[in-house]
Amino acid sequence: MQIRLISARPWEVEADVLAVPITSDEPSDESLAELDRRLGGALGSYRQVGELAGKPWTSALVWGAEMGADWLLGMGVGKAEAFDRVIALRLSA
Repeated sequence: MQIRLISARPWEVEADVLAVPITSDEPSDESLAELDRRLGGALGSYRQVGELAGKPWTSALVWGAEMGADWLLGMGVGKAEAFDRVIALRLSA
């Protein structure tokens, strides 16, 4: 298994599984909106039913349609202002 921390458009990343941080705040990021569109609205649907609401240490696995990655792992990270490199490293462990 290889774990890499990258900063790129999520839909362009070639990987078996791509982990993406999901905050508990209302999604306002354009990249996340585009990612949700490419996934057929799956992220928004999961959020609506409370399955992927951004609560820390929760996650959901989604098939990566129209993406470079086969699967997307949405990982709850809590509030956006509290998310930092230390939390990113803990989640990747």
